[in-house]
Amino acid sequence: MISVEQILLSFIPFVIGISLLAYYSINLKELLYASVRMVLQLVGIGYVLTYLFAKDHFLWTSLLLTIMIVVSSWVSLRVVKKERLKLLKYSFLALLFGSTPVLFWTTGLVIPGESIWDPRFVIPLAGMVYANSMNTLSLAAERLLNELKIHPWPMAQSLALKAAFIPHINTFLVVGLVSLPGMMTGQILSGVDPLIAVRYQIVIMTMIFSSSALSSLLFVKLLGSNLD
Repeated sequence: MISVEQILLSFIPFVIGISLLAYYSINLKELLYASVRMVLQLVGIGYVLTYLFAKDHFLWTSLLLTIMIVVSSWVSLRVVKKERLKLLKYSFLALLFGSTPVLFWTTGLVIPGESIWDPRFVIPLAGMVYANSMNTLSLAAERLLNELKIHPWPMAQSLALKAAFIPHINTFLVVGLVSLPGMMTGQILSGVDPLIAVRYQIVIMTMIFSSSALSSLLFVKLLGSNLD
């Protein structure tokens, strides 16, 4: 178990990193704001999950999933502030119908729990699905709107999707050679057989990629149909 003192020790290199970024003109206010939010949100979700796991009711689980989709939809458009409200409905629909089916495919068929709504399975996996889809969608949206200024729709769409999936492809190329993903690392540290951890990690990575692909493609198509 990690103590409070150990958590505080982890902030020493963290503060050094923030200080160096601030020196090179990175927005210190934004960094600090995001850091404080990170800590408060993690502590808060810890209490929420404790309550949800105790209640284990699909209504509470579905409510939290809805909140996760709404927040992910909003944050994914952070880089396109002028178009943010206009595009929010597209990002919401893209995450709802692109990522959510993959999530329940995974919890229902691939690594099923006691119930398809079991919060111990659904919520952690949903966090991975929506967060990664959010990042991919964000890259696609930012690149697409910029490419449309100089390219016709088909070319802009292609360039945006290629750029959005650079992080995924890079991760696939180095996983196991350079990086051990978070879930796999956590399982190994908790004593799980590495070969078992590998199986789970493969499932997680295919889940993340497919949900990101479906969400970003749906977002681009929804936006394209609106432009036509």
